[in-house]
Amino acid sequence: MPIYRSSGLLPQKHFTLLKGPHGGWCHEELITHQGFGGETALLYHLRPPTSMLRVEELEPLDNATADTPLRNYLFAASPPDSAGDQLASRRTFFRGEHVSFSLATPTAPTDGFYRNGWSDELVLVTSGSGVLRSAFGDLRYRDLDLVHVPRSVTVQWIPDAVPHHTVVVESTAPISIPPHFRDPSTGQFRESAPYHERDIRAPESREAVDETGEFPILVKYGSRRARYWLDHHPFDVVGWDGYLYPFALNLDDYEPKVGRIDALPDQYQVFVTEGTLMMVIVPRRRADHPDSSPAQPHHMNTDIDEILYRIGGSNRATDPGAGTITLHPRGLAHGPRAGFLDQPKTDMLPLYGFMLDTRDHLQVTEHAVAAMQDNDLAAWRGNP
Repeated sequence: MPIYRSSGLLPQKHFTLLKGPHGGWCHEELITHQGFGGETALLYHLRPPTSMLRVEELEPLDNATADTPLRNYLFAASPPDSAGDQLASRRTFFRGEHVSFSLATPTAPTDGFYRNGWSDELVLVTSGSGVLRSAFGDLRYRDLDLVHVPRSVTVQWIPDAVPHHTVVVESTAPISIPPHFRDPSTGQFRESAPYHERDIRAPESREAVDETGEFPILVKYGSRRARYWLDHHPFDVVGWDGYLYPFALNLDDYEPKVGRIDALPDQYQVFVTEGTLMMVIVPRRRADHPDSSPAQPHHMNTDIDEILYRIGGSNRATDPGAGTITLHPRGLAHGPRAGFLDQPKTDMLPLYGFMLDTRDHLQVTEHAVAAMQDNDLAAWRGNP
């Protein structure tokens, strides 16, 4: 998606035959977005990726939502009873027609292999480190990484033996880099963009895995799940090229623009998908106008629902606490808490956060209700 890359053994032209290191012909696989009109990748396998042994339909995931009143909410960002691999530990908090917002605290590597065949996934690693393994190679991830996994890419999450906390955004439309970050004629990142090509980390090449046997892949289609078995290891790729591959961007490599007065959150976009903006908060200098407000204004979104996850740090004026999530449905005013105008001004905002603004109407799930915090509206009522 971001920039063209190639790795390993490739023929001189696409859709032509390639003799592999095993002495036989390789099997070319084309992965596409948006039919054949979007970004693509070409992979060259030792064996046919269609060589399946059997398929098993599994019980669908719990899709229940809670009957909650229309109001602003505060949640803890630590889902109860979350353990297992990246998928088994996933607890969906908010669900819309096109996007969902989940939390996961993985404690084990992926059980077999995993593929989301319905949605792109953006995984924010609020704490933890490890390796995302795929046919494209190994992608090392760390604290404060945003890891993008395109749909239909088979992966293994291999966490290090450290505590893990992650956010997972699933989108039925492709997750992409905001178009205004790039020159429309060349695709090169503009100098004014908050991150650039050098900041994007792609998988590092790895030797093709030449193994036969039974290899289970869990495939997720929205709330539906199926498991099928290949007769060979799915990472048997000798080379690949294209624009569609997993990649990572660290929040510390995002360069926010600051001015004399505070910008609104949409000025801190990081990725975009149809009907949804994804934004980040990273440590930055405060606005330096002598009369600048210490926080953004109270505001009411008339056509979007807003999620804000405060990862860490505190700006004292607007932060009700690290490790919390707020949900602000459309049509309800929200903003800084009472007393923010009397807070002393500081030179820096030492806060990390992640925001999602979506045209989807977000439903609250039972997992979110279990993590709901004190929602006393008096916290936002008037000045003390």
